[in-house]
Amino acid sequence: MRAADMRLQLTGVTVVASVLLVACSAFSPAPTPAPTLEFRPFPAPSGSPTAEPPLASLETLPPPEVLEPDQHDENGCLVYAPDQPPDCGVPADPADVADGPELPAVMGFSGDYYTNRLSAQDVVILSEATVVSTEGEWAARGLVRNETSSDVGDVTVTAALRGRDGGLLAKAETVVPIDPLRPGEPGPFELSSSVNASRVANVEWSVASNESLGSPRQFLIEQYWSLPYGNREPRGFEVGTDPPYPFIVFGSVFSRAGMPAVRPVVTTAWLDSEGGVSWVDSTPVEMASGLIELAPDSFGDFLVSIEDASVGPGLEFGRHLMWVSEARKVPDGAGALRLDHGGGLTQPHTGPENEGRNDTKCPDEKECP
Repeated sequence: MRAADMRLQLTGVTVVASVLLVACSAFSPAPTPAPTLEFRPFPAPSGSPTAEPPLASLETLPPPEVLEPDQHDENGCLVYAPDQPPDCGVPADPADVADGPELPAVMGFSGDYYTNRLSAQDVVILSEATVVSTEGEWAARGLVRNETSSDVGDVTVTAALRGRDGGLLAKAETVVPIDPLRPGEPGPFELSSSVNASRVANVEWSVASNESLGSPRQFLIEQYWSLPYGNREPRGFEVGTDPPYPFIVFGSVFSRAGMPAVRPVVTTAWLDSEGGVSWVDSTPVEMASGLIELAPDSFGDFLVSIEDASVGPGLEFGRHLMWVSEARKVPDGAGALRLDHGGGLTQPHTGPENEGRNDTKCPDEKECP
């Protein structure tokens, strides 16, 4: 999906519930006209259509000098050692200031696409961040955003793949791994299907969500260092192994919650040069002595390692979003909850006929009637 992709482009609309995406051939001998995109909007929110959208109440972090007063001086500058000058940071770029005020740091999240303006009053797919393959097996990566005024969970993204005659080729479905997804917050998704992308003429998107079952995501994310992919000097556990070495990000998670966090996970989504999601990774937070709970006011470390040679080299300088959440809680069918310890973001459809798959395909590779 790196060499040929197509991103959703919906201009002039603020509310989207379902998008029909017209796919084109990855390599065409003649210029191909821009795809035609159609959409069905969400029901309009009640009240005056000219009213300002409500604002999200962001659960923000205090500034670093408040979080770590022992490491800052009276001016809020970082102090590394008594014999070294304090680090007061870099003055803001006037061009950045002209774009408007920066949102404050948010607990359990860092990165772009967070908003405090709840325009759609629903959970929406962010077309500018969603990238769809046009060759090989059909796949998509992207972001949703909760533009309601309440926490949501069990956010499910569904893509109905349709052929040139409108027949249903397959349905792909996945659950966003962040719970709760808070007002104004984006969340990543990945979808795939065994259907060849060249057979897909239209994609019909939909998003569903429920009340959140997750615990408040009161975490501070600290990223300490990263190492590029390739033929570099090995570090620590890499000594004695052969290059190329993986792309690595190392950091810690600090819990500010009032209760233990069960099996916290760090999820990272990298963005390409146009703001589309290029890769998604989920990594468990490691606690001391093999514990499965992160106690209040304690740290756990995480190590993101990307070994894929087709992905790792492009992530070194990429913009990225990062979330911390507990392992997702799902109903067990008996009125209780269990932790979902799935190894990836994509969840298969239920039923023995679809075991191990994340798409429902019509028999014999034919379009459904």
